[in-house]
Amino acid sequence: MKKVTKTRRKIGKLIVYKKLSGRDSNGGIQTYVAELEIAATTKRCFPDGIDGKARCQKATVLRIWKRRMRVGADGLLESQGWRELKSKDASIRHRGFGCARPTVYMKGQKVVAHYYHPDETKSCVGGIHFLMTIEQARNY
Repeated sequence: MKKVTKTRRKIGKLIVYKKLSGRDSNGGIQTYVAELEIAATTKRCFPDGIDGKARCQKATVLRIWKRRMRVGADGLLESQGWRELKSKDASIRHRGFGCARPTVYMKGQKVVAHYYHPDETKSCVGGIHFLMTIEQARNY
């Protein structure tokens, strides 16, 4: 039964979400979430990991949100929610774990994995990693 569910998730176009991190103009690290469209013909796989991550070979960036942070009364950072980046040329330079070079995620543009690993028995290998819901991505 599990095999049927995995296969069904692979069929057709998907709208998915990816957690990103990138540096702002002051050199600080910021947190983002990108909404991605994966075409029906794009290679993708869904490993059976506990973290819910899946990966694909390429995707189109539809939207990007930035986590708004502020320093609270106790001096610690606290989240003020998420704000969509409205600029049509919004882009994030994201370096995934173990990647030597960053990947640029730009609204309206295709992003292609530097290397894609199709083996569904492996979780943390090459590809554009994503989650199925925006809540999963924000909390990842």
